[in-house]
Amino acid sequence: MKTRYPRWSSTLAELLDAVRDPFVSAVHAPEGLDVPIGGCVVLDLSDGTDLPDDHELDGAVVLLLGTGGPAAVEAVADLARHRPGALVVKLGDVDPWSLRDVPVPVLGVTDRAPWWRLVAAVERFGQESEERFPQGAGPALGEHNDLFGLAKALGMMTGTLISIEDVQGRVLAFSPYSDQADDIRRRTILGREPPAGHMAELQAMRVYDRLRRPRTTVTLNEKIGFRRRLGVGMHDPRSGEYLGTIWAQETGRPFSRQTEEHLVAASVFAARLVGQSRLIHSMGTEFVQRMLAPNPQRDDAGFVRQLSLDAPEEFAVVAFEAVGDAGARQWLSSTEAVTMLTVHAHSVRDESMVAPVGLRLYAVLPGRVEVDRYLNWARRTLTAFERHRGSTFRAAIASSLSVPTVAAARAEVDRVCETVAYTPDRPVISLDGQLTAVLLSEALTTLGVTDLLSDERFRRLVEYDRSHHSCLIETIAAYLGTFGDVGATARTLLVHPNTIRYRLTRLEQVGGYRLDDPDDRVVLDLQLRLWNREGPGTI
Repeated sequence: MKTRYPRWSSTLAELLDAVRDPFVSAVHAPEGLDVPIGGCVVLDLSDGTDLPDDHELDGAVVLLLGTGGPAAVEAVADLARHRPGALVVKLGDVDPWSLRDVPVPVLGVTDRAPWWRLVAAVERFGQESEERFPQGAGPALGEHNDLFGLAKALGMMTGTLISIEDVQGRVLAFSPYSDQADDIRRRTILGREPPAGHMAELQAMRVYDRLRRPRTTVTLNEKIGFRRRLGVGMHDPRSGEYLGTIWAQETGRPFSRQTEEHLVAASVFAARLVGQSRLIHSMGTEFVQRMLAPNPQRDDAGFVRQLSLDAPEEFAVVAFEAVGDAGARQWLSSTEAVTMLTVHAHSVRDESMVAPVGLRLYAVLPGRVEVDRYLNWARRTLTAFERHRGSTFRAAIASSLSVPTVAAARAEVDRVCETVAYTPDRPVISLDGQLTAVLLSEALTTLGVTDLLSDERFRRLVEYDRSHHSCLIETIAAYLGTFGDVGATARTLLVHPNTIRYRLTRLEQVGGYRLDDPDDRVVLDLQLRLWNREGPGTI
């Protein structure tokens, strides 16, 4: 079994630094660790898979599964002839001494380490490498147009190790591997965010308060496991908003007088790069918002072209809203909420699009609408939102047949949200599943506003109950709810059936209704629903 991952360009040293962990190490490197590598292949020989062709392994990191002992040594020797970038084996399967004549690097993994952990780490490193140098773009282009290139150039200019972080301390980019990196840098890059204790310490020292001042540098002194650092904040040139921090870690030589000057200058360029990426995100969000908005003049063919879609025949539109929590409703418009929903949406559709409109957050899912699958997905997403915020959310789903009807589908989900009351047992609803409830709610709203359902007979019943402390209204509600079953009504109200018969007779006498007339029962039912929803003032 062969599994190939997209190719990328890097060195074995950079890979080892990125996946640094006690479970993996270099056991044989005849030409050192600066050899180039590109891509990853997982090769499982336990199912009799033949060795791949040269072009499949050329320069790739090969993870060798499914064999051990002498067979593993033989497989390593055979694979080495295909010129891979490196071979990865379980240490318990191969005697390191037997690898002394292998012409390519070999990495060893401890027996206790699961393969999936290393595969995930290598795959993540490959994705980061691809972001730095996309297919078709050489290193020169990448180094002048992305944060990784800036970090590398700045590190070379200052003789330091550079890391660029966002406002949460998560790593956006970093300069290449160095054995002078301290423990905090290695753990931050590997985990993509600093250890919790380190972040809390910086906050207690009010470091981030100082970094929020434009062109202000902050120095952190050396301590155990932490080398001296110089930091400067990145700020939006227009709004002054704090966007994150550039950190320079001291290496074998101390900071020079130019280090601070270079760092401040680089923060301006980095802020522009971060701002551009945020602008692209906001433009994409605005594009989806335009798609959801009713606009008969828009270019629907242009939508399909701009979204890189193959003119899908269907779309699903899913709206998420908070229930009874103003803070949670505002949160749905935040970048954090949009990002969370985007990640969840891409688990069901690669072409998913997400945008907030008003106080709801919408996901547009192109392709054949699979209602049951989307219902389950929406429930899982709601659970994730609720765990994160500690608030209650619900979702509504509708489908459209083309781009022009996406806005109509959005109107449908809004219609459901606005007319169907939330119930904990139905956190995800749809127009198809709730059409009766929606139509009835809209009918009652119209009747209440226009005073079309003004019935003196029902008012007489209400007044009779008030003045005689009786319960004719309660009785007729239970009677209609049990489809005219006197016995069931009696059990509901915990009285004798003869009591129910007496009350129904009295209701006909006072109100003038005929309960054997279907039209009278319909009017009574509508009056009851309007009474329960709007209150006595509507009758």
